[in-house]
Parts: sequence; structure tokens; C-alpha cells
Amino acid sequence: MTAPVNFSLFSFTQPDRRPSRPRARRHMACWLALYCWLPYGALDAVAQTPACEPCHAIAPSQPFSTVASVAPEPIDAQSERQEKGVIARALIDRFRLKPKLANRIVAAVYSEAQARGLPPSLVLAIIAAESGFDPAATSTAGACGLMQVLPRYHRLLVKQLAPDANLYFPENNIRIGTAILQRYITVTAGDLDAALSSYSGGSAGYAARVHARWTEFNRIVNSPALLRQQPPILISQDR
Repeated sequence: MTAPVNFSLFSFTQPDRRPSRPRARRHMACWLALYCWLPYGALDAVAQTPACEPCHAIAPSQPFSTVASVAPEPIDAQSERQEKGVIARALIDRFRLKPKLANRIVAAVYSEAQARGLPPSLVLAIIAAESGFDPAATSTAGACGLMQVLPRYHRLLVKQLAPDANLYFPENNIRIGTAILQRYITVTAGDLDAALSSYSGGSAGYAARVHARWTEFNRIVNSPALLRQQPPILISQDR
């Protein structure tokens, strides 16, 4: 029988609490002004990108550059299922999530990330930085849920993808959060550094913090000791 693995070896830190700064507000205002010049159809195109082939966690580039450098790679269904179980086990151990919630989050992350051509491990890294995997997280600025979505800044996108939906549900929050990230990537012409900076409202060093968490998730996925285990798959869409 394989000995249990101590996930405390992975150096996750507490989620970042973005400060309210005039610079950040000016940064966000500039991006919102830019969105006003985008054609209306551009938002529809972003929100309805066709799904890609199944993908798995890949190593982030050094440093972040363009979205092409993080394009997901194909993976077979069995390997993807194994990855999901390994990630869920890590969330259960490190973030003290219940198994049902951990697997529910992982299922939503893989589904939405694949639909938007993003590595699931990148989305997981953003959730770790934003909320520490707390679906009920709420900031003083009104950002809510796992990916700390600010509904007042993304009303059209929320209306298109999840009208009248509860953004504290993991599936809804991750659907909107990944769409927002994809939109920033589109606006910045594929510059992932700039996209992450915009996602955080201009928080200094945010891209580097996401990078660190992204690296840790890839270490978990690529650990031979973890892959030899048979983690429970308890994926459920129950709310």
C-alpha cells in the first residue's frame, strides 16, 4: 500500500488581499475605457469560443509572454481523470476542502479551461491566489467567489453567460472568471503578463504570484508518487 503523501511540502501561501489603491483604480478605469471601444460582437466571440481537445497541466513559460506559450496539450481521458483526482486530493489536504466540493471545483476548472484554451493548472493558480479555494470569499470591493469576480465591471459578460445566476456557485464563478481572463488576453493581444495584471486590477507582482502557484500545481500533477495512487473521484454537480 502506498504511503500517504504530505502535501505540506508544496509551498502554497495564503490568498492575496489586493489593496485598494488609486493606481489600481486608474488602471481599471483605463481598461474599462478601452472596452468601450471594442465592437459589441467581440464579447460574443470571446464568450462562445469552441472547446479544444482535452488538456493537462503544463509547465509555465519563463517569464510569461504570450498566450501561445501556455497553449494546452492533448491528453487521453484516463490520464485526465487521474490528474483530476490528484488535484482534488491536494485541495482536500492543503485547503481543507470536503471531497465533494474539491472534485466539483476541479471538474468545473477543467471544463471551462478546456473550453477557452487555457491550462487548468493556470486557472487553479488564479483561484489559489484570489480566494484560497473559498467559494464564499467576498472582498471589500465586492469581488465574489472562487475567482473573485466583480459583477459591476462585467455586467454584459455575466448576463451572457450566467444571467440571474449565483456567482458563489463554483460552476458559475469559474465560467465567468475564465471568460474574463480570456477577454483580457484578447484585449492585450495575447500578453499573459498584462492580462493577469488587468485581472488583478493592477496589483503589483500579481503575475509572479500566480506563476509560483502555477508551478506548484504542475509539480503536484507531475509527481510520480501521487500518480501511482488511486485518488477517489467524487465529481458531483449538485449544488
